[in-house]
Amino acid sequence: MKRKFAIVIPLVLLPLLSLGSGWEWLVKTIFVVPSAWIASVMTGSAVIEGESGFPVLLHRLTSVEVVPECGGYSFWMILFTLLVWRLLRYGGSVRCIAAAIPLSYAVAVLTNGLRISAVIHTSFMSRTFLPASLSATVHAWTGVLVFVPVLCVIFWLIERRFHYGEK
Repeated sequence: MKRKFAIVIPLVLLPLLSLGSGWEWLVKTIFVVPSAWIASVMTGSAVIEGESGFPVLLHRLTSVEVVPECGGYSFWMILFTLLVWRLLRYGGSVRCIAAAIPLSYAVAVLTNGLRISAVIHTSFMSRTFLPASLSATVHAWTGVLVFVPVLCVIFWLIERRFHYGEK
């Protein structure tokens, strides 16, 4: 049963990857807007709808438009896959695996809100201290430095909960 379930998961997740390109309205509604609002609370920024229809955070340092590519959808896919993979490894029940959907969503949106607020500050600092050609690199590394530690902590929590109980 678990082996069949492990094969079904990638088959379900692969089509979901296409949501990032063809279903921008869904990604916007589920990921982009909540992440932008969380970032606005964290930074004290105002949120307006930009010309493209996506949220723009107006901060005293800079303004940042949150587009679907920066909405946290990809991070959610990675996080959900990590949770399911580890839960399957340790014999998690179907109910436990189903709980991974809302849990991974909440963590992904909160983490992405943190990443957006960090990008606001790093983009201001990079414009001040670095050449403009490095701004995209700083933006990407800000995401890495926020997302990877969260994945590591989640992995550690799962291992601590399930692995240490197994002897």
